[in-house]
Amino acid sequence: MNSPSPSPSTRRRNRRSTPPTTASRQTPRTQNPSSLEPPFRALIQNITADQNGRPPLCIISDVFMGWANAVAESFGTVNVTFTTGGAYGTAAYVSLWQHLPTAAVQQIFVNPP
Repeated sequence: MNSPSPSPSTRRRNRRSTPPTTASRQTPRTQNPSSLEPPFRALIQNITADQNGRPPLCIISDVFMGWANAVAESFGTVNVTFTTGGAYGTAAYVSLWQHLPTAAVQQIFVNPP
């Protein structure tokens, strides 16, 4: 005997009422990006082997994959990094890293006693 299927609104309500567990939310995208380095290194090694020892012309990576530069250098190629943020956010990010406060700058600003 077939039981009647729940209505679409009941299915939506049931889906919302069950929060996902931590294990189900943990996908490769939420893991540490450096855990992707070994498989990426193996991929570049396979590509180099398939091309008779010639590495790729360049490796294009996202700004959050900082280890890609080390991988590129180890294969004798270059890494080109891009950012997926907007222009203002990227400019602020670059400016902060290029102008990090140093000990000399911190001595200029003295807190009153």
